[in-house]
Amino acid sequence: MNNEVIKPVREVNKLEVWKKNMYILSITQFLVMSAFSLIIPFIPIYLKNDLGVHNQTDIQLWTGMIFGATFLSAFLFQPIWGKIADKTSRKTILIRSALGMSLATALMTFSSSAWHLLVLRFILGIFGGFIPASSPFITMNTPKEKIGYALGGAQSGAYAGNILGPLIGGILGEWIGFYKILYVSSSMLLIAGFLIFFFLTELNKPELTNLKHATTEKKQLNFLLELQEIIKKPLIGPLFIAGFLIQFSTMSTSPFLASYVESMWDKGVLLSTMVGLSVSISGFSIMIFSPILGKKADQVGPEMILLICLFGNFICYVFQALFSSIWLFLFARFLMGIFIGGLLPSVISLIRIHAPQNMESLTFGYYHSALFLGNLIGPILGGYLSGIIHIKGVIFLAGLLFLMNSLTLKFYLFRQETYASLFMKMKKSEGKL
Repeated sequence: MNNEVIKPVREVNKLEVWKKNMYILSITQFLVMSAFSLIIPFIPIYLKNDLGVHNQTDIQLWTGMIFGATFLSAFLFQPIWGKIADKTSRKTILIRSALGMSLATALMTFSSSAWHLLVLRFILGIFGGFIPASSPFITMNTPKEKIGYALGGAQSGAYAGNILGPLIGGILGEWIGFYKILYVSSSMLLIAGFLIFFFLTELNKPELTNLKHATTEKKQLNFLLELQEIIKKPLIGPLFIAGFLIQFSTMSTSPFLASYVESMWDKGVLLSTMVGLSVSISGFSIMIFSPILGKKADQVGPEMILLICLFGNFICYVFQALFSSIWLFLFARFLMGIFIGGLLPSVISLIRIHAPQNMESLTFGYYHSALFLGNLIGPILGGYLSGIIHIKGVIFLAGLLFLMNSLTLKFYLFRQETYASLFMKMKKSEGKL
């Protein structure tokens, strides 16, 4: 009798944990992304004023290398952290990431040359991956029917940090200078680590029985063999490619928006405001619509939301390339944010469904390595092509990549029984349809 009373209470408490986790991860992702965004726009200023780099060409070269160093090390080390998470604890990996990045950022205050900053940014990427590590934590500690909503809610915090970070950094830069901004950034990362340690609850840790079984296997898998094992799953390879193309398409145009906005805004005043607005406006729509689309994906299946959002981005990018009015351009950027808000949560939900059992975090590690590779290559190739076909041509090509992505995924997603069809069958068996 007593057991019958206690069991429902435990179940209710367990169901409430995922909501608390979502809120904590939303706050910590905001802190982490704000900490990154505080300093990124000011690296050229730091190089010129504090590190003795005065030639404009050298400043651009060092800025590019320092910017890319973090993505390079994150690309190399993300699968390693994913494998460790599958064997230990995903919460521990999040704490490791926040505290490691906090220390690396604090050490940047001792930089006396561009080389020092480059090495420390590379180290930052080694300890990075907080946002990627959050995804498997959510998917493994959230009820399946709530995963999309939880991913969207947590992602809203990350995008809010991306939006407000540069604004906060600009204000602080005028007030306290770049060196002290680094201390602020380090403190924000440290706070994120403490919030994870004290308030995040990991319900599903890697099972010891599975680990013992893995150690007794005759065939010990290295990273290459593990990757081969992961992509044997029919959808995993196409989803990795989809994530790479999403980030590649986005990053191939983002660094060059300022010059494109300048070509449309001939007022001569408020140019920086219009550039900032063009960057932030899509972030606002992402923040608003990402949880809504994530919840919708839980209802109809992530496949349909993913395809709609990919095609929607194609339309928005084509419009951005065609519009010569700054106001229509901003409207297209706002609409683009709506569709971007549904992309990555849908891909992550599908990877969670199709990832090999007991290799979920490792699968996410390889997936986010694909994202980092897109972040790394996108700006390089976009910069090269913009000198040949103009930024309009690069934006148009990015739109075509979204279209190609949607057509390719449509072929793979609907060749087999998908999560959406399984969801409908489950509802029918429950007598709800």
